[in-house]
Amino acid sequence: MKKLLSVLLCLSLAAGASAQGFGSRMADVDLDMDLGASPFSIAPISYIYFGFNGLANAETSFAQSTGFFYSQQLGVNILELAVNPFPGGRFSLGADFSANWYQLKKGLFWYPYDPVGLAKRHPKENGLCVAYESVDAFGVQEVKRSTLSVCTFGFPLTFSYTFGRVTMALGAALEVNLNGRTQLKGMGTDGSNISDTRSGKFYSKKIYTNRLTFDIHAGISYGGLGLFAKYSPLPKFNKEISNGIEVECGPQFQTWTVGLILGLGM
Repeated sequence: MKKLLSVLLCLSLAAGASAQGFGSRMADVDLDMDLGASPFSIAPISYIYFGFNGLANAETSFAQSTGFFYSQQLGVNILELAVNPFPGGRFSLGADFSANWYQLKKGLFWYPYDPVGLAKRHPKENGLCVAYESVDAFGVQEVKRSTLSVCTFGFPLTFSYTFGRVTMALGAALEVNLNGRTQLKGMGTDGSNISDTRSGKFYSKKIYTNRLTFDIHAGISYGGLGLFAKYSPLPKFNKEISNGIEVECGPQFQTWTVGLILGLGM
C-alpha cells in the first residue's frame, strides 16, 4: 500500500505539467539542446508512465491457477533523441528505466529453488529459478504478499503524429532486464512469521530473468496526458541448458500493460 501511495503521489505532482504527450517534443524545456533550425532535438526526462500488468499467452496451468493482483509498472524517460521529418511527424529514440511488480493472487507465492545446481554454476550471481506454489506447500499457512520485481532499461523507437493537441504514437522497444527479486510476507503452519518461503517474514534473492526482451507499444494523448498500451511477447524468465536438458528458470508467460503517460514539458 505504501508503494502504491508513493506512485500516486508522484503522478499527482506531475499532473500539472503539460506537453505534447507520448513521444512529445520538448523544445521549451531549459535543459534541451538548441539545435537551431535543425529538425533534430535532444530532451532529458520527457515523460513518466504508470500502468497495470496482466498475463498474456501464459502456460495453461500457470494461467488457470495463478494470475496477477495489483501488478504494476512505473517508468521514467531518461533521454530522448528525435527528428521531425515533416510537420506533425516525429521519430524518436529514447532511453527509459522502469520497475515492474508482479504480485500473485491470494493463496499463491513465488518460490525460489535450484533444481539442477544453477547457483553452483553461477556462484557470483547466486542465482535461482523461481516457481509458484500454493499455501499448503513448504510449511506456509498464509501468504500476505508475494511479489516478483524486475527492473528494466528500455530503448523505445517510436513514430508519432500530432494534429492539433492530439498525438498518436506507435513503436517498439528493446528491453534489458536486470535479475529479478522475490519478496514474501506470510505466516508458517506453526503460526510464526516466516523469513523465507519455508520460514519467514521477508525473502529477497536474485532470480534469473530473460536478459533481452522487447515490447510493442502504442499511445494516444491530448496535451500532456495520455493513455498507452504495450505487449511483451517474450517470457520474463530465461532457460538454462544443464547436462543437455533444458531447464526453465521460471513459469513461461508474457505480459501486457495499460496505463497513463504524462509529459513533463512546460
